[in-house]
Amino acid sequence: MSSSSEAAGDVPGSIVPDESSTTASSSEGKLDVATNEKELAREAERFDAFNSILWMVYDGSDTFWNMSQILSVTPYAMLLGTYYRGLTYGRTFTYIAIYAAVSNFFIAISAPFLGAISDLLDKRKHAVLACAATYVIFMVLLPVYMDLFWALACWLVCNLAYQLGRNFYDSQIPYVTTASTRHVTQAIGGGLSFFGALLGVGLCILTKIFWGPWTAISSNRPVPQDLNFGGIRQFFWLAMGLFCVIVIPYLFHNEKSLEASKRPNVVKCLKESGINTVKTLKEIVSQRNSLLFTIGWYLMSDAAGAGQSFTPLLLQGAAGMTSSETDYVTLVGIPASIISGLLVGIPLKYLGARVCLILTAIIDMIGEVFFILAIYRVGGSKWSAYLAAVFAGFALGFLWIVGRQFIIELSPPSKLASWGGFQRISGRVGSIFSPLIFSGIVDGLSNKIGLQGSYLIAVLYRMGLYTLGIIIVFFIVDPHWRYLAGERAPYPGLYKRGGWRPRKKKTKEDDDVVAMSSGTSGDEMVAHTEEPPVSLSPSVEASSGGDEAAQEDV
Repeated sequence: MSSSSEAAGDVPGSIVPDESSTTASSSEGKLDVATNEKELAREAERFDAFNSILWMVYDGSDTFWNMSQILSVTPYAMLLGTYYRGLTYGRTFTYIAIYAAVSNFFIAISAPFLGAISDLLDKRKHAVLACAATYVIFMVLLPVYMDLFWALACWLVCNLAYQLGRNFYDSQIPYVTTASTRHVTQAIGGGLSFFGALLGVGLCILTKIFWGPWTAISSNRPVPQDLNFGGIRQFFWLAMGLFCVIVIPYLFHNEKSLEASKRPNVVKCLKESGINTVKTLKEIVSQRNSLLFTIGWYLMSDAAGAGQSFTPLLLQGAAGMTSSETDYVTLVGIPASIISGLLVGIPLKYLGARVCLILTAIIDMIGEVFFILAIYRVGGSKWSAYLAAVFAGFALGFLWIVGRQFIIELSPPSKLASWGGFQRISGRVGSIFSPLIFSGIVDGLSNKIGLQGSYLIAVLYRMGLYTLGIIIVFFIVDPHWRYLAGERAPYPGLYKRGGWRPRKKKTKEDDDVVAMSSGTSGDEMVAHTEEPPVSLSPSVEASSGGDEAAQEDV
C-alpha cells in the first residue's frame, strides 16, 4: 500500500498527511487524487429533503414487513409442525432453522454478484422494487396451503428477496444523500423506520381482536388437539396489503445515476460483474480493516439475528409467555429502537462507527442478562422480559444503521453494493450456522435439562459471539475522521501511526520547511509539481471545524 505522502504530492492547498515526506511519488499521487475525485463525482451533489423523505419511506415499509414476518412465520410454522405433523417442539424448531440456513446460504452466494450488476447498471431502485414484489407475492402464498414444508419453502424465497432488497436499498445512500447530510438522514430514516415495526405489532393485536389469538407453543410435550390458528392466516394477507400501500411514496424518489450512454450492455455487465466480484473479494481480504470488519460483523449479526428471528419462540418457549404477551413485550422495545435510531447520528459523527458498534454489542448483552432473569422468573414475575426488550430494541436501532455507515466509509462509492454484498455474506454465513446451532442446543438439551435450561445455554452462546465480535472490532483503524474531511476509500497511509487523522491542507510555509533540506525553494517546488490541488466541497469544509474539535476530544 502506498504511503500517505505519496497520495497527496507537495502542492500547497492539497490534502496531505500530518507526517510530511520528500519521497512522494507523483504518478501515485495523481492516481489517488483522480480516484478520490471520481468516487466523489458519483455521489449526490445536493440535498433534496423531499426526495430523501420519499426514499426513507422504504425503510419504514421494510421494517413493517420484517416485524410482520417475525410475529407470524415462526409461530405459524410451530403450529403446523406440532398440530398437523405431530412433531415435537425441538424438532419443529430444527426444521425452521434448516430452511433459514438454506435461505441465508443463497443470499450469501448471490448478494455480491447481484450487487456488482446493480453498481454497473445503476438500477438499484428497480432492484429494490423487484425484490419487494417477490417477497410480497410469496408471503401472500405462504398461508394458502396449510403445510409446514410449503410454508417454510415460501418463507425461504421471502427471506432471500427481503435481504437482497435490503442490500440494494442500502447501496442507494450515496446517490440520494450528500456527504454532509448522510449521518443525519440515515439516523432520521432509521429511527422513523421503527414506526413500521410499531404498525406491524399494532396490526397483529387488531387481528387477534377480530379473529382471535393463535395458540403459543411453549411446551416440549405433544400439544393438545384443541389448539387453534386464530387469525394468523388473515394477518399474513392484511400485512402484505398494508405494505403495498406504505411503499407507494418510494416509487417516486430519484437517485443520481450514470448517463445511459455510459452504462454497459447486459452481456458486458454480466462479465464485468463477475470480474468485479472477484476483485472486490480480493480487496476485502487484502485490507486489514475490511477483513476485521467482515469477521466482527459476522459474529455480531450472528448473535443479533438469532435473537431477532426467534423472538416469539424465546419469549414463549423460554419465558412461558402467551402470544398476546409476546406482542406487548415486543411493543415495549419499539420506542427504544425509534429513540436510538433517531439519536444514532450524533455518536456516529462524533465517535465513529467502530466505537458505536462496540457500544451496540454491550447494550444488547445487558438485555440478554435481563432475559436470563425472565427465564427463571427472578422477582416472581416477567418484568425483566420488558427490560430486556428495551435494551434489545435500543441496540437494534443502532446496529443496522451503524453497520451500514461503517461499510459506506470503508468502501469506494462505486463499489458500495458489491462491498455491501460481502457484508451480507459475513452476516448471512453467521445466519446459516447460528440458527442451526441455536436450534440444535434447544432440540438436543430440552429433553435432558428442560426448555428453560436449553434456552439459557443458547442465550449464553449468543453472548459469547458478541464478546468475540467486540474484541475483533476493537482492532479496526477507524477512517471516520478522514471520511468526514472529504476523503473516500482507499485511505493511503491509514495503518501508519496517526494515519486515522484527516490529511491537512499544506501551506507555502510547510513547503519552505521541506525545501530547506533539499536546497529548493518553496516556490520552485510549486512550479515543478504537476499534481493539481484537491479541494474539499463547501459542505465538508464547513463541517470540518467541529469535527477537528471532536477529534481532539477523542
